[in-house]
Amino acid sequence: MPRLAHRLSTVVTRLMGVVIIACSALPRFSPAPAIAGVLFSVWQNLSGALLSNDFHTRPLSAAANKEQA
Repeated sequence: MPRLAHRLSTVVTRLMGVVIIACSALPRFSPAPAIAGVLFSVWQNLSGALLSNDFHTRPLSAAANKEQA
């Protein structure tokens, strides 16, 4: 599987989990806390994926390269 397709499938799977949790929470709680939890979870999944990608693609600094040599 290409890298981009793998990353997209991971994000989509996480967001589907958020929807499932939201649907199970709505009958038990009022909509306000359930929606707040969904928004936080979506933010956490997207920002985590972006930060992980940034760390993965960032080149090593010159100091780290000298230490490894």
